[in-house]
Amino acid sequence: MESIRQSKVGKLVQKELAEIFRSEARNLFGGAFITVTVVRLTPDMGLAKVYLSIMDKNKEAILKTVT
Repeated sequence: MESIRQSKVGKLVQKELAEIFRSEARNLFGGAFITVTVVRLTPDMGLAKVYLSIMDKNKEAILKTVT
């Protein structure tokens, strides 16, 4: 179960990553629409799993660019 602090930090990370993807999508990903759907943090907040939704024909190529 996720703590309140994990939830708040996760939402903040999600918001910041979404802003980065929104502002840089045209330059880095050819204008693909990328949404950060969920961010899950470990209890020590040392690692985060970020789940993305990609709306484009070349999803695999964009995913390789992101990772």
